[in-house]
Amino acid sequence: MGEIFDSENDKQQAYHYHFESFRYFPSNLTVLDWLGAYYVSLQVAEKAVAFYEKAALMQPTEPKWKLLIGSCHRRSGNYQLALRTYKDILAEFPENIECLKFLVRMCSDMGLPEAATYATQLKRAEKAKELRERIGSSQSGSGSRRSSGRSSQGLPSPVSDSTPPTRGRQARLSALESGAAGDNFGRSQFRDVDASYADPLGPQERPRTAARSR
Repeated sequence: MGEIFDSENDKQQAYHYHFESFRYFPSNLTVLDWLGAYYVSLQVAEKAVAFYEKAALMQPTEPKWKLLIGSCHRRSGNYQLALRTYKDILAEFPENIECLKFLVRMCSDMGLPEAATYATQLKRAEKAKELRERIGSSQSGSGSRRSSGRSSQGLPSPVSDSTPPTRGRQARLSALESGAAGDNFGRSQFRDVDASYADPLGPQERPRTAARSR
């Protein structure tokens, strides 16, 4: 019912049924994702944190939930808490490019010297990702040739059986996986580092620099 009302853009009824679903089955990731996004849309991102934290507990090896938590803290103006969240994410996922981009931007905007260290890590992680993609594409190319050979002999090729994500979740996944959107980072010492990021919660006000706060 919640999805039906959501598709009809009746957010109040959609929220009612999603929250009722959460009360009776608090482990539904789709419902947790929807409720978190709902509170973000109401400009009360701090209330979304609890739902994303539950999702993170259910999927501890999935960094996207923790990235959403960090973005909620940033949206709420809790920049120190957001910074600590991103540092915790990096400790678990040291090659997470989106997390490194957030850290480069936040440390730079806050006038912290760690920005240079994270920029170096970002370059290293991007090179490692590029290398993995090259190896993967070469392997998939040879695999597809073998698969087409099997198909011509009447043998079935394997097909993924993953469940497609919901519309709202797909939008956030795309935002997390894409580094094309966002502001360009223009500090001269990091000119060769692509620190643009896509905030899964959309654009928001940046923290004030240390120079301005004095």
